[in-house]
Amino acid sequence: MGLLPVFGFPMSPFLALAGVKFGTIWGMVLSLLTIPIHLAMCYVISKTFFQTIILKVMQSRGYSPPAFLTAKPGKLVMLFLIAPGPPYVMKNYILALTGLPFVSYMALTWLVQGVLASPIVILGGVASQHRWGLFTLTLMVLILGTLLLHWYRNRMKKTREGEPYECDS
Repeated sequence: MGLLPVFGFPMSPFLALAGVKFGTIWGMVLSLLTIPIHLAMCYVISKTFFQTIILKVMQSRGYSPPAFLTAKPGKLVMLFLIAPGPPYVMKNYILALTGLPFVSYMALTWLVQGVLASPIVILGGVASQHRWGLFTLTLMVLILGTLLLHWYRNRMKKTREGEPYECDS
């Protein structure tokens, strides 16, 4: 859990397994202590000779570090992190390459990634405790949140393209 996500392994299975193995509370503690390790490693790696490799991988997948994130780091970084798009580690590298100061990068990213990790750890924890009502509720909140983010992203994309957005209702 501490090393593989830095090299592109998905974080979600680790979060769910942390909830299953250690329960909701200790799974959250473990996850919240592991996230800054990933962030620091991504930041350091992105400042070394690996930077060109990271940029090539990003470009091959259609991503690049947006320069606008450094202008107003608070709100824009949070929006970038919660919006659907690049996977966990790719977002960490993208933000590290924007030129954000290390403290801002760590604080903002840790806060948002920690909040986003919570429901997955909770799912694992409540599933291991056979609390199916809470499991279903958490799963429904995750699905609803994902659908709302996709709707918002599509709306913003249509607005940027100059098309008026039409409500389906």
